Amino acid sequence: MKPNTKRREYFIKYQIIFLLTSSLVFNVTAVSTNNRILFGTLLAGSALVTSLYGDYNLSELELTLLTTAVLFLIFPRPSESAVKSCTDYPGYTDDPLLGCYRIYLPGEPLFYADAVKLCAGDGGRLVLINSEAEAQAFREKIKEKDNSVRHNAFIQGTRTSKDAPWTDDKGNPLPYLPASVVINDEASSTKLIMYPLGFSAISEMTELRAFVLCEI
Repeated sequence: MKPNTKRREYFIKYQIIFLLTSSLVFNVTAVSTNNRILFGTLLAGSALVTSLYGDYNLSELELTLLTTAVLFLIFPRPSESAVKSCTDYPGYTDDPLLGCYRIYLPGEPLFYADAVKLCAGDGGRLVLINSEAEAQAFREKIKEKDNSVRHNAFIQGTRTSKDAPWTDDKGNPLPYLPASVVINDEASSTKLIMYPLGFSAISEMTELRAFVLCEI
């Protein structure tokens, strides 16, 4: 075997080891598009250097694999979109118990659907009450906002009929309900609100001047 040929084979072998090691590292650390583009450039450049050194020519299969690898590395991924925090939503407050929430004060009377749209306009949804502690904490927050009115508030809670279970926006059973729900035995009462002493069922055609509790 000629010395140059042997040297070329060693060089190619080291290039392969280098690329495999780099690939492993970047699979763990390359969390941004810029990092993956950098690695894609490194991968292509290393392969071209290997091809040029010692007149080694990449085969059609090798070129195809190289192109596929580079395209895979630089192709945008949905998971790379910036993760927003509560501070990215004006008017919202971050709380250890209540999460990222906003309380809209009562204005014009609203249907339940209007309250849903109000939260959706912020990129959020009506608050899902997970426990009695959360319910009580929201009541206290509402009192801090305005202690002069009855503290009705729109929250998540829907059912299809009088005997159907209450569910959240995704159709899952509510994680929390008090021992009793006011006006629970009326067939038209398919939406849920919170009031100072518990929860109440209302019709979707009922207009209320009430607080709107939103969360992200």
